[in-house]
Amino acid sequence: MPASRLVFSALALVACGALEQKERSGQRLADGVSPYRRAAAVEVCQGSAEIVATAPPTGEQGVCRPADRSVQGCGRDADCGSREACVCGRCTVRLCEFSRDCPAHLSCAGSAPRRCTTRCSSDGDCERGERCQDGLCTKACAGATECSDGELCLGARCTVIACGPGGATCGAGETCDLERIQGALRAPAAFVAKGRTILYTELQRPDGTALILRAESTDGRHFRAVPEAPVLEPEVAGMRIGAPAPVVEPERIVLYVELDGTKIGRAVSTDGMTFGPVETVLGPTQAWEAGRVGAPSALRIGSRSLIFYEGGDGAGIGAYVSAAEGSFEPMSDQPLLTSESFENPAYWASLGAVSAPFAIAVDTALGERELRLFVAGRGRENTAPRSSDGGAPPQNSSIGVAVAPLRDLDSGLTFQVFPYNPVLADLENLVPIAETQPSVIRSAGEWRMYYESDDGLFVATNPPH
Repeated sequence: MPASRLVFSALALVACGALEQKERSGQRLADGVSPYRRAAAVEVCQGSAEIVATAPPTGEQGVCRPADRSVQGCGRDADCGSREACVCGRCTVRLCEFSRDCPAHLSCAGSAPRRCTTRCSSDGDCERGERCQDGLCTKACAGATECSDGELCLGARCTVIACGPGGATCGAGETCDLERIQGALRAPAAFVAKGRTILYTELQRPDGTALILRAESTDGRHFRAVPEAPVLEPEVAGMRIGAPAPVVEPERIVLYVELDGTKIGRAVSTDGMTFGPVETVLGPTQAWEAGRVGAPSALRIGSRSLIFYEGGDGAGIGAYVSAAEGSFEPMSDQPLLTSESFENPAYWASLGAVSAPFAIAVDTALGERELRLFVAGRGRENTAPRSSDGGAPPQNSSIGVAVAPLRDLDSGLTFQVFPYNPVLADLENLVPIAETQPSVIRSAGEWRMYYESDDGLFVATNPPH
């Protein structure tokens, strides 16, 4: 049996639970391949405000609070009061658009503003000291100290008053506690350093400008921008620097990025926060790339660097390897993987594009070095229900993986596609959820996949929980 097939066969056994699986305990083996399942939304805060894809059109992105009232810190929603949530490290009434924005015990309700609160049909549905008024639990008060954080005592009732840069202002003795900043977070790239998860992510501003933000977390779920300002910004408004791919080296961090959606650049930092100028390192040179290279993923293998990238608009995945004097050479004049490579009628079919590669080197169960390449593919999943008219499931973006033995880079890479792709293809209310731009790390005894979905950044875990 060829060595590459031997390695992949062992990988498939582990992923399917046939290798030392603890069947009696029900414990799933954490192999880092499959399956992954959405675990939580990723919160990224800039200062005291969470970055959200959609903010209210009224410009009211915060709540009024007494200026002399101290802020109660928190690490999770359970640390806060019954009608509060933990937002960027402090307890407050959370503004919302949908109930999925709220803690599990609260619903998004009310108007002017909508906030996470408790719905009710009678006083018995509310906490002690609260009453059911207009279908929502409210509390009588004689002063603001009797109300939840983020509420004011007005007319002897605890009341939420929204405010923001483009909305209403607060009264005398009050301050606007900003909760949300509008911006679309895309293409997360994570690694672990000194017990913290470091996240680089693309931030798209409402004017179309894209830049790079760096954030840190101790739990892998809640991140704070450090530094607060972006670490890379375009020189001209409307330009795009996105899809970050950090490579950690002994004395520096090299950050590869997509430039204006057509080429790949890099910048260097000694601390991961202050970067030098961005230089272009790769541009489209092959016919199959259709004038575009982007979505880089980079890693070091010994003394050499590998850059995987998306060519064209999902036409395929290519790779460059470092040569003399910091230059790069293509591994092939054709894509290493295309949508046809992942086509599997039983599990993942009708793939029309493959994009957003992420490469990670791991040691297999047999002690061999292996490269795993996660990609996003747009196709039909066998887990998705058929359409309402009984037709085929809708096309949707999901995550798959291929593997290759790591030996001599000069001889190229031979990939074997995982036979049970996609490895991440979740449903919500029986509707497929989009998953793209994967980034995989191992932390706290589990594999974590950070990815971009329709409504922000999320993390999925293997084993699922």
